[in-house]
Amino acid sequence: TYQPDPIRQVFIPKEGGGKRKLGIPTIRDRVVQQALVQVLTPHIDPHFSEHSYGFRPGKSAHDAIRQAASYHEAGYRYVVDIDLKQYFDTVQHDKLMHLVEQFIPDCSILQLIRRFLRAGILLGDSVMPNGIGTPQGGNLSPLLSNIYLHELDKELERRGHRFVRYADDCNIYVQSRKAGERVLESVTTFLEKELHLTVNREKSAVGTPTKRKFLGFCLQALPKGRTGIRPHRRAKQRLKQTLQKRLSRKRPGKLIDILREVNQVLRGWIAYYGISRMKNYIQNLAQWVRRRFRQLIWKRWKKVKTRYQKLRKRGIPTDKAWEWANTRKGYWRIAKSHILHRSITNEALHKAGLLHMNAFYTKMHERFHETY
Repeated sequence: TYQPDPIRQVFIPKEGGGKRKLGIPTIRDRVVQQALVQVLTPHIDPHFSEHSYGFRPGKSAHDAIRQAASYHEAGYRYVVDIDLKQYFDTVQHDKLMHLVEQFIPDCSILQLIRRFLRAGILLGDSVMPNGIGTPQGGNLSPLLSNIYLHELDKELERRGHRFVRYADDCNIYVQSRKAGERVLESVTTFLEKELHLTVNREKSAVGTPTKRKFLGFCLQALPKGRTGIRPHRRAKQRLKQTLQKRLSRKRPGKLIDILREVNQVLRGWIAYYGISRMKNYIQNLAQWVRRRFRQLIWKRWKKVKTRYQKLRKRGIPTDKAWEWANTRKGYWRIAKSHILHRSITNEALHKAGLLHMNAFYTKMHERFHETY
């Protein structure tokens, strides 16, 4: 008769604006949910579709994008990109429990899952009942999500579609735009009538995988009919925006702390996108990051006297050091100058702790291609 506590509701920023709602269980409830997941997953997961990749042991986003690339190489050059509107907030409890029962015959476990679903939401000092949805943020939510959308997987397999699903992100690959429009219409009908979900018609579309974003990636048509994987332009834009904030010339703090922050961002991004073909992009990004650091350092050498002393210490001749210490050129322009490249070398930045991006990318890329 375990009784879960109400969840705490928090909001985090979504890509493209807006807020994503999360439901955070108490520590006690998280422990119980995780125990449930560990017990149930070995019994349930083997029944799931091979085309489902999200939150499953032994599967990853990289497996999903690899499968998408193989469909593209096989001639399926159009994608039906289905976006579910507020999926986790619109899952019907009775429908979900009916589907869960097909995997779990134990009444005590079924009752416990239902109690988690109906634990309520803590708002200030009051508790608001929640009769719908499986809140993101709990350990149990991904497993319940996969059980619910397993019905979609079975329907797509029954129709003979080539598809990839990662949680509520579902892409179906077809050979023509016309076929894609038909599939989008029929799958939308199935989702809304059978699973009582809402398809976001503004975001769902038929397009080419070389332009549509999937798990942060898009595909790339290569010679001889081959297909490559690359980060979507929006993933690159978000990275640049994040780095610009971290490397603002107005930002306070120790340089070593900023270096650590930037390295953390770069390592995480390259570790995820390292499967992609992007050697030239990484080289250009590395140059841009070093230039941002040079700009930041130059800004901190605020006074003419300081700049002169720093340049002289780094081997710049007296006349040139004095000339550049007194320059009125802008920070960004100076950061590209031969004087700063000579006085703050790439080697000096790497010695100070800056990640050697080219080497790290090569290591990650090779590791991905050894694994697959």
